[in-house]
Amino acid sequence: MISEGLVTGDLYGNNNWCKPYPFKPCDHHVNGTYGPCPPIAPTPSCDKTCNPKYPIPYYNDIYYG
Repeated sequence: MISEGLVTGDLYGNNNWCKPYPFKPCDHHVNGTYGPCPPIAPTPSCDKTCNPKYPIPYYNDIYYG
């Protein structure tokens, strides 16, 4: 976070930020409304772009610690 920075993000499906959380909600170890989690979730790609609905370019959205 200090040298590379982080971009804004929020919950899965919330496109009001650069990078929404990439994994759909699921019910791990409980019975719930989302359904079971996949056995292995694929690792998301590390592309340096914001979601298309977000108006700020990736490199203008980086925050450093």
